[in-house]
Amino acid sequence: MNPIEQVKNLASLVKKIGDIELYSKIVALQSEIGKLSSRNVELEQKCSGLESELRRKKQLRHERSLYFADNDPIPFCPHCWETSEKLVHLFGPEALMLPGGEIWKCHVCNNDYTGQSGKNFKASPSRIRRRI
Repeated sequence: MNPIEQVKNLASLVKKIGDIELYSKIVALQSEIGKLSSRNVELEQKCSGLESELRRKKQLRHERSLYFADNDPIPFCPHCWETSEKLVHLFGPEALMLPGGEIWKCHVCNNDYTGQSGKNFKASPSRIRRRI
């Protein structure tokens, strides 16, 4: 039997006996137990969310100035991740005129990331992009 049920049973017994002062204290205790139970559920949900976030952070690796998740070939935007911890996939790659060059674009923060094979990507604000 959970604590709330136990207090309810105790309250009904005290009510039958007729001790009003003890009954009111048990009702107040029942209210506090309810608040604590609700708070406990909130904290368990928050803890679960934080554990999930920690697992996600551990799965990210920083390569060539972009973020990659395990088993995901599409990089995430470093600006979005580092400023607001949002995992936003980049669009691309698009080939550049340079041999081995490529560009990835973020449609959230409007940064472009350009680089050549084996070298770090460099961020630059994209040219004017229309938002739909």
